[in-house]
Amino acid sequence: MASLISKWVFSCFGGGAPAKDKLYNIDCLAKIASATPFQVCELEALHELFASLCQGEDRSFKLSKATWAQGCRMSARFFDMFDVDRDGRLNFDEFARGLAVFHPSTPRDAKIKFMFDFYDLQRKGFLVKSDIEGFLAGALPSGTNLDPIVDATFAEADTNLDGRIDRDEWKAMVAKHETILRPLTLKALQELTLAYPDFIFHVVDYNPEVNSFDHS
Repeated sequence: MASLISKWVFSCFGGGAPAKDKLYNIDCLAKIASATPFQVCELEALHELFASLCQGEDRSFKLSKATWAQGCRMSARFFDMFDVDRDGRLNFDEFARGLAVFHPSTPRDAKIKFMFDFYDLQRKGFLVKSDIEGFLAGALPSGTNLDPIVDATFAEADTNLDGRIDRDEWKAMVAKHETILRPLTLKALQELTLAYPDFIFHVVDYNPEVNSFDHS
């Protein structure tokens, strides 16, 4: 999962010059930064990526599922989770806040919740075997026998033996197997400004209290 997103994110920066249109000003980026692990400078780079992806959409500067799907095999499910207002398109706020879960500094509990919700396609609040099977069928090679994997998962996680895995049971299982969360940490998101310095608007220290910039 992580490698797919990493390749997708960085490949999008290979298309040449940054987009000329600025969708969000620094104040808006600072607001997103205050609610995510991203720094403003990282959001500036991510903002340029988003603007480049939106070029040719219809000047609405919202990202369609079709455009998203061009770069990530598992994108449809991610897109649906990021699309908070359920309008079928992503604005930059949704895009950035969605990708924030993969940031190395995102709290562990947020990653646990995201992975649970990723499996819980129907938003039932619990997982059944078909939820796990559905994910594995798309992630593992065709023909893989999924039954032993699913059965082993439920044998360990379903501690009250009701045929479901609730959020508490899921969290307890992840606590025993921290490597489950490894795909939800994408170091590349912390290296956007290092790998692509030309995508930064300003080299500044932003002070939200005085709404100004300290240029270095």
